[in-house]
Amino acid sequence: MRLLQLKLNNFQGLKEFSFIPGGSNADIFGENATGKTTIFNALTWLLFDKAATDIKGFNPKTKGADGQDIHNLEHWVECSFRLDDGLLITLKKVMAEDWRKTRGSNTAEFVGNPKSYFIDGVPVLEKLYKERLNAICPEETAKMLTMPFYFSEAMHYTARRQILLDMCGDMSDAEIIGSAKELQDLAKLLLKPGTVDQFYTVDEFQSIVKARCSDINRELTEIPARIDEAQKAMSGVSEKDADAAKKEIYAFYDKQNYAKQLLQELQNKNASPKIKQLAAAEDELTLARTAYNQQIAEANRRQLEQTSKIRTDILNAENEKMQLSLQLGTLKANLSKNAARREELSGKYKAAQISEWSGDTVCYACGQTLPQERVEEAKAHFNVEKSNTLEKIRKEIEETCSKPIIADLNSRIADISAELDDTSLYIEEKQDALKKATAAEAPAFETTAKYNELTARIQSIKESAEDPAARPDDSTLKAQLESIEQEIKVRHDTIQEWNQAQKQRERIEELSKRQKELGTQFEDGKRGIYLCELFIKTKVAALDERINSRFKTVRFRLFVQQVNGGIKEDCEVLIPTEGGLVPYSLANNAARINAGLELIAALSKHYGVTMPVFVDNAESVTHLQDIDAQVIRLIVSEQDQQLRVEVA
Repeated sequence: MRLLQLKLNNFQGLKEFSFIPGGSNADIFGENATGKTTIFNALTWLLFDKAATDIKGFNPKTKGADGQDIHNLEHWVECSFRLDDGLLITLKKVMAEDWRKTRGSNTAEFVGNPKSYFIDGVPVLEKLYKERLNAICPEETAKMLTMPFYFSEAMHYTARRQILLDMCGDMSDAEIIGSAKELQDLAKLLLKPGTVDQFYTVDEFQSIVKARCSDINRELTEIPARIDEAQKAMSGVSEKDADAAKKEIYAFYDKQNYAKQLLQELQNKNASPKIKQLAAAEDELTLARTAYNQQIAEANRRQLEQTSKIRTDILNAENEKMQLSLQLGTLKANLSKNAARREELSGKYKAAQISEWSGDTVCYACGQTLPQERVEEAKAHFNVEKSNTLEKIRKEIEETCSKPIIADLNSRIADISAELDDTSLYIEEKQDALKKATAAEAPAFETTAKYNELTARIQSIKESAEDPAARPDDSTLKAQLESIEQEIKVRHDTIQEWNQAQKQRERIEELSKRQKELGTQFEDGKRGIYLCELFIKTKVAALDERINSRFKTVRFRLFVQQVNGGIKEDCEVLIPTEGGLVPYSLANNAARINAGLELIAALSKHYGVTMPVFVDNAESVTHLQDIDAQVIRLIVSEQDQQLRVEVA
């Protein structure tokens, strides 16, 4: 599409202007503030309802000396184009003012700025007008093909990236994997468990593996402490000691039974009723002592298990507390930084908001009052710059330190602080429980009510015996039984200690096996992460070559290597200089303009459509890149106090 004629009326201070390039390239000369950019704004307002800078809320109204809108004027732009298929079309947009009198009032009130639309002189609705423009060239595409800076500066990098991939073709995961021998194992890893034809994307798989490695690493750090705890719980009884105790205990059981049999025979032969009662009471005392000792042994085992579990709970909670403290510190630092940045930007915004135009209205050379048009243009330029500054600050506040962002940080800090307090309280409770569990000792059997009851009964029987001298002389047998019972107890304790130690050995073996399994899984995970990063690097190289081959000089950085070794998607336009490639934002104005033209040429070829291209500040470019599109240069010329047009 080529611009044949442009006419405007009461547009941003230009009362009337006509420009007839006839579809050819053209140069528009003029001193600063003579209206060159206004012509560009007129075209973009006609096509996009925005200024050439793409700022929101653009108003083409003419201002008076007081900086206020001059009312009751019609502001309009009309352009004739020759489309790429040879057809001609004339577009016109008019903005007026609507003043209405309310019932009972003699004064008209301003109610809005209605717009009218025309295609080839025929009034049409806004919807039809936009549909016609979109049929010629979609708005976003038209902006890219009209404004040299739009693709590189105004568009989000994700949109730029998608356009480049549409132009040059993206590559599937399967294509990338198939292009490198080292990546063949990755295809198997991407297969979803339990399926034969469903696969994770590389990004999904990488996220899964990183999370899994983090969990594995956390468990691996806990295993040594668990093994150490199990080792400390083991006694010094050897397997040989336990086997010997098992063999000896049966021999002592035989001796015990034999001694009891002899004692029983002796008591049956000589015992009086009182003596039989005494023997029964003493037997009951022996059985009670044995049962109590077994009960204490079991209680000690349960106590050991309980304290072991409590120590594990404390260790896990302390690790969680440390992680929460680190998170809390990071969030508080971010909150402080964001709050300081918001205060700084808010101050800048208020300062910019209250700033007023303070330019000269009198010529510094001759002392005469400057033409009203120049003053108005200066004020309009100041207002545009002020609006740009305010929008830039507002956008930065919204993206980096808005109230929702700060509120979210405060909310997260509160949540983590509460969670940290809960964890600290949980640790204190567990430590108290551990103290109580370790402090508890089972009392000796001789301190129990059962012992007192039985000994009192025995003493009572002894005191009431009718003929103490008639009791059989069984002291030797009883002494032997007590000695045998003590020996049995010693062997029983040895066996119990060995059994407990064996459980700890099995636990250590289980933990060691788990440690080895986790180590293997961790290495497999690291291998998977390495393959994912290798995949991304391979894709980077392939896409760089595929995309950059479509352009003569400009290049694109599609990925950024991060400090942690990862890779982040990007789409930075790079411009060649004598010192190498530099980012578009750091290049000089001439380099940016020529890079923008090169991009427009490639995009026009991709979309199969051309648009008139306006190049502002074209005087800074000694050699403008030649492209297959109509180029209109806006050139600052000190000697041209009025706009001057040269058509090629």
